[in-house]
Amino acid sequence: MISHSVTDPNTDLNTDLNTDPNTDPNTDPNTDPNTDLNTDSNTDSNTDSNTDSNTDSNTDSNTDLNTDPNTDPNTDSNTDPNTNPII
Repeated sequence: MISHSVTDPNTDLNTDLNTDPNTDPNTDPNTDPNTDLNTDSNTDSNTDSNTDSNTDSNTDSNTDLNTDPNTDPNTDSNTDPNTNPII
């Protein structure tokens, strides 16, 4: 007996727009009673042993060649009137 398989060329273009309005009211009341008691006891034992050994070898070799051109024009014209008499 010869059988022929015929497929329906028409696709169903209707989508189901109905959503399930029922939500699950049950929440999980169980919490994890185990806490992590392990602390990280490893500290960083590496210190920076590199010091800056570069010193500034440049010295300031410039000298100040400017002199003060202003002189004091006032002279002391007062003489000491008290002389010691010769005894």
